[in-house]
Amino acid sequence: MNRTKNSRARRGARWALLVGLVIGVAAPALTGGTAYAATVYPTAVLGSGSDVMFHVSSALDLLYNESPGCTTIIPSGTQPLDFQCVPQAGDVTTENYAHDRISEAAPIGGSAGVNQICQHGLAGVANIDYARQTSAPNPAPCTGLHYVAYARDAITWEAFSQLSTSPANGMKNLAGACAGSTGFCLTQQQLKNIYVNCTITNWNQIGGSKSHAIILYTVKPQFGTRKAFDLFLGGSSSTCPGVKLVDQTDNSEIAAADRPYALVPVSVGSWRERYGSKTQNSRLGQIDGVAPSPTNIQNGSFPYTRFLYNVYCAGDPNNNNKCGAASPASKATVNYVGEEGWLCTAAAHALDPITGVSYRTEIANTVTQYGFVPLPKGTIGGGDLNSDYCRLTTT
Repeated sequence: MNRTKNSRARRGARWALLVGLVIGVAAPALTGGTAYAATVYPTAVLGSGSDVMFHVSSALDLLYNESPGCTTIIPSGTQPLDFQCVPQAGDVTTENYAHDRISEAAPIGGSAGVNQICQHGLAGVANIDYARQTSAPNPAPCTGLHYVAYARDAITWEAFSQLSTSPANGMKNLAGACAGSTGFCLTQQQLKNIYVNCTITNWNQIGGSKSHAIILYTVKPQFGTRKAFDLFLGGSSSTCPGVKLVDQTDNSEIAAADRPYALVPVSVGSWRERYGSKTQNSRLGQIDGVAPSPTNIQNGSFPYTRFLYNVYCAGDPNNNNKCGAASPASKATVNYVGEEGWLCTAAAHALDPITGVSYRTEIANTVTQYGFVPLPKGTIGGGDLNSDYCRLTTT
């Protein structure tokens, strides 16, 4: 799994500079004996679940963690040692006011993350506050959950067409819905015939430049990418003889000897993040003549798209306001990932004191940087008639 060391280093430099600004430009001191407002303390919030979302979630966490909020350095007197807010005139209230600390647990799969919420408090279940999930909302684990979508991803197929020995090099498939395309294209029916019906087995059946058996790879079944791909296909992508299993969007697991002939389903966002800016030999294919471009993913014209969800417990009134065994999420959790929280809100954001750019723009830019497509402003849904940059589904 790739890491975000460079991103974190850049953000570390920003935080150091921001602290310097806070110290060097303190708000006017309160006189002795002046009463502060009700004491506010930061809360630790932990996300868990999806591998696909791990890097983009970590980057968004860092953006939020370092956004301005209440004053924490006392203007005069004894400095509190418990990180409490020391409210001052001019404190920014639209961002991370309490300086809550958001972090992400290592990936265990989106469905497992949801199960951690629903089975909260049971033996062997870690305590988390929200789950990263790419699979569609499902009431089976428990009811009372809020699935908050903030971005789109797509799933397509990958082939190593830049290798001179690959039949995908010079591929010209213009059958059916691929007519008029670049030729580096498969129809939905062809994908089903390759992975489920097992009736297409050779590259020359799909416009390959030479005859060779297709070496099928698919994603391990515990990953949301595999579950979504199978749902789109209408059957299991490991049905056909000889199919090989890999972690989602991990080309390092594809044997070098297989690469010229391999066909692999991938998360478009993960592929762009991990391989899009690097010199390598694979390309993303079209489906039904439509390229998996950001525009086509956002407007829904690309046929295989899915949402990125943050999932938290809002509570089911028919289950003592719980979600399975879990109580409703903390205020700090909802302030960050809720359907009208920081990631979603259409209310005016402050400007990042380092870049001078609105945090709304920086949220969208971060989503895009990690290969995904931010949602446009629209009705929230799920019973919420307000509008912002997220969509809500409830269980």
